[in-house]
Amino acid sequence: MASMKAELLLSEDFDKQLQGRIHQEVIQAVSELAPRHEESKKLNIGQAAVYAGVARNTLLSWTRKGLPMQVVGGVKRINTVDIDNYMKNNGK
Repeated sequence: MASMKAELLLSEDFDKQLQGRIHQEVIQAVSELAPRHEESKKLNIGQAAVYAGVARNTLLSWTRKGLPMQVVGGVKRINTVDIDNYMKNNGK
């Protein structure tokens, strides 16, 4: 198979603009394709209720219906990812 080589001469300004544009496109493509990873935060009951946009009693009701809750240092804690999943699967 024959190969072909071509050389393209660009002005310095155009070359810099082109490199900048390629860099922007690569960053955008990587950010769109990269897996979305949200770090879970452990919130106390009051914080979790505010996060979910519901009353404390509603949030506590959700824990009785299956929303996971942990006790950390004597404080009830709920992960934000668990709240998101519960609301997605059970509606708000």
